[in-house]
Amino acid sequence: MRQITVGILLVLSLLVTIGNANNEKISFKSVYNGQQEANLPKSLTKSSIYYSGLHDDNYFKITVMGGIVRGFEVIYMGEMTDRTIVHKKVLLSEALREHSMRYSPHPTLGIARGKNNQAWGIVDTINAISYSVSSPFSHNPIVTKVNYLLPDAPVLETPKRDQLSLQQIKEILTTPDNLKHIAENDKKITVIKKEQRYTYTTRQSATEALIETADTAIGSGRRTLALIDSAEIWLGVDEHHEKAKEIFAKLRKYHLEFRSNMITIYYIKKYNKNLLRKEDIIITTKISNLEEKIESRMRQVSAMGFQDY
Repeated sequence: MRQITVGILLVLSLLVTIGNANNEKISFKSVYNGQQEANLPKSLTKSSIYYSGLHDDNYFKITVMGGIVRGFEVIYMGEMTDRTIVHKKVLLSEALREHSMRYSPHPTLGIARGKNNQAWGIVDTINAISYSVSSPFSHNPIVTKVNYLLPDAPVLETPKRDQLSLQQIKEILTTPDNLKHIAENDKKITVIKKEQRYTYTTRQSATEALIETADTAIGSGRRTLALIDSAEIWLGVDEHHEKAKEIFAKLRKYHLEFRSNMITIYYIKKYNKNLLRKEDIIITTKISNLEEKIESRMRQVSAMGFQDY
């Protein structure tokens, strides 16, 4: 049985190293599907069936089975199972140029969908590379991770209706003025433990961080409520109108920002409970009331047909 399993994995390794239409091996920073485990970068750490860690200023998470690489991810933003936080702001346009467009100047792209037909990113069906993004329908969103897929990955079966036109791809590759500061920033990656990210050394610094985050949450929360009002109107008029789509995209963006701020508040309180006093966290009571109202309104607008993905 073991010989059969190893044989199957060897056949799969041949398939995943065939490459794209130009017969090039699809790789990133010397890592590729079908690679022998022994040849992986020595800077990576093994745990279970995964290798993870920094390599060439990028954070990798690599699946290995039978001594062979069976899919890998390049993580730009996110939290790992060991509470390691990775942070490197990369726009979709930048990620496409760094990954897909190294092999195909004009990649075939489509909307990547998961359970319940919910969109979560973009997929390059020719080179078998997917891009998870912060907000699938915003213009040139932030990429959270890039996944180098196996040839049998279901997401590669993108239906024709979800394929992006040349004009849509051109728009993605164009960086709008309000995002140029991200494109021009230093792309140095930050990798720290969650405790380090949210732990402060003094009561004053912890309180200031809590107040600043709370203020930001109130702002994004109020904008979310205003956009829910507009979304409800458009759902009753014409949800396919371009203006409606614009409102829906903004609602997803600000709701995501609000949720992110609430998570930050939670961790500031958790990791600084020995510094913060009762009067320091009183502001979060107001935020909690706002959160309850927003989540209630989001459930209502979702019941009307809005898709929050």
